[in-house]
Amino acid sequence: MSDAPQNVKITGIRIPFLDLVWLLTKVALASIPAALLVGLIYAMIYALLTGSIAGIG
Repeated sequence: MSDAPQNVKITGIRIPFLDLVWLLTKVALASIPAALLVGLIYAMIYALLTGSIAGIG
């Protein structure tokens, strides 16, 4: 058996419509807590920087 790499070309993916809708719904619902977490981290960094700048002046 040869270890030479083989080229693969994907020409299409068949996903039933309702399975795709279900997958996209789960992704949308999972993005809500992720967005809240990113927003919380951003707010903490903003508060830290704003507080340190206010402490200087």
